[in-house]
Amino acid sequence: LLSEALRDLQLRYAPKRLHLFAHSMGGLLARRATQLLHPGNADEQLCLLVTLATPWGGHPSAATGAARVPLDVPVWRDMAPGSAFLQQLFATPLPAHVRQWQLVAYAGNSRMIAEPNDGSVPLASQLLPAAQDETEHLYLVEENHTGIMRSASATAPPPVLPPADLDGSKALPVVPNSVEHFKALVL
Repeated sequence: LLSEALRDLQLRYAPKRLHLFAHSMGGLLARRATQLLHPGNADEQLCLLVTLATPWGGHPSAATGAARVPLDVPVWRDMAPGSAFLQQLFATPLPAHVRQWQLVAYAGNSRMIAEPNDGSVPLASQLLPAAQDETEHLYLVEENHTGIMRSASATAPPPVLPPADLDGSKALPVVPNSVEHFKALVL
C-alpha cells in the first residue's frame, strides 16, 4: 500500500523530488515499498530514503514472543531475526536512483535487552551489514529510540562514517546530532 500511495502522490502532484523519512519498523516498510517502485512512471522522483533507528536485523523479543505465545502474531514472526520478511528486504537491491541514509540511535541502553541498544532496538540490528552495504551515509546519533525523532541538540553537521569503514575493526565514534540538521540537508 505504501508503494501505491507514493506512486499516487507522484502522479497527482509531480514533485521534482521526493524524500522518504521512516522511523523504526517504518524503515523496514519504507525499504520494501521503495523496492516495489519501478523506474519510469514517475517513480524516479523518490531520490532519498532516510531511516531512523530501524531494526534491520529484527528484534530478539519478537522471536521470544513468536516462540512462546500460542497465537500466530504476524508482526512478531516478521520481526524475528532471520525471518523470511527480513531476508526478503535485502534479496533485491534498492533502485539505482534511490540513495539511502541511516541514522542510528545508541543512547538509552535498556537493561531488558542483553546487548547494547537505544532503549528499544539492539544496536547490532540497526547496524546490520546488509543494510550498510547500500547506505550512502551512516550517522550515529546520541539519542534513544524515540528521542532521535525530535532531537535538536546540535546545529553543526556530524562526521560521516562511510559504510566501508564499518567492518568491525574500528570503534564507532560518538556523534551527537539533530534530525533537524538532516531535514535541512535534503529540503
